[in-house]
Amino acid sequence: MLPMKGFLAEHLLKLFARKSYGKNAQQIIDLCALVHEAQSTWSKIEVKKFQSESTINSQVWGKLNAIALDKRLLEHINNLPSSYSALYALTCLTDQHLSDGFGFGIIHPGASSRQIQAWAQEWQIRSSTNLKVRTIYLASEIELDDSECKKILEKLNEYASAEKVLLLEGLGNSRHYQQKQQKIIEASRKLSAIETDIEHFMYLGGGEFIKHYSLEKIDSLMEGDFNSFAKALLRISRSRKEMMSNHGIVYCYKIALEYFRADSRSQRFNYKQRLKHVKSKYPELAYVVNLIMEEYFSSETESLIRV
Repeated sequence: MLPMKGFLAEHLLKLFARKSYGKNAQQIIDLCALVHEAQSTWSKIEVKKFQSESTINSQVWGKLNAIALDKRLLEHINNLPSSYSALYALTCLTDQHLSDGFGFGIIHPGASSRQIQAWAQEWQIRSSTNLKVRTIYLASEIELDDSECKKILEKLNEYASAEKVLLLEGLGNSRHYQQKQQKIIEASRKLSAIETDIEHFMYLGGGEFIKHYSLEKIDSLMEGDFNSFAKALLRISRSRKEMMSNHGIVYCYKIALEYFRADSRSQRFNYKQRLKHVKSKYPELAYVVNLIMEEYFSSETESLIRV
């Protein structure tokens, strides 16, 4: 322990020992303020010693400090995301992007870092050019996934380029877009609840995740695709049976999370089928699947994300 920095060090150790950095943006920012105080008043040796004692990744420490330094966030405290990775994503935005993000409803308590980063990249393209934008709708009688839409867009651009026109899939200002955004915001609140549940279960079970992965890696697994997440679970288990026995609850909640992130009905259908498969093959997890189906897969939820 650091004797001369005892009170602050002990307080931070207790906070870092919790299962999350905070239940809401205010709690996370309060933690970040303490990190910044330590960063500002301790020597480099003392900071490194504390990071070693608390097993906190130096990159995560740096991100928490960056959040504390960004005073713009305090103006929007009630509308900020409730994850440190999403808050850090906001610190990377320009003043204009940050303002537009709140104005368009992109930034809200349920927003993830992935959503914020994807929007910022897209909006950068739109705002940094003098292009005259016209909204065009692509209608289809069948469900098209992202890869199919991309192929169609590429073919259309082959013809459009001859007329010096570029077709982009992205933001619009139509009434349909505004309604879609509202549904996404509402659905994201459900998504945020699932993320909290996943985070809770990931820190249970004897600290298996903490033992094998840093906090930053755990965050990236939660934000990442389902296959990478499943492989990570399998990697810390001796078999699939052991994985489902020790981490089946987390596995099921990750399916629910990806269900909300899915862009098409066919993808959502596949995630539902995956959950049903878990229920039939692992009866001990039936109660978890039933709980998730009741809590997150209701007809009301379907109406929120069917956009």
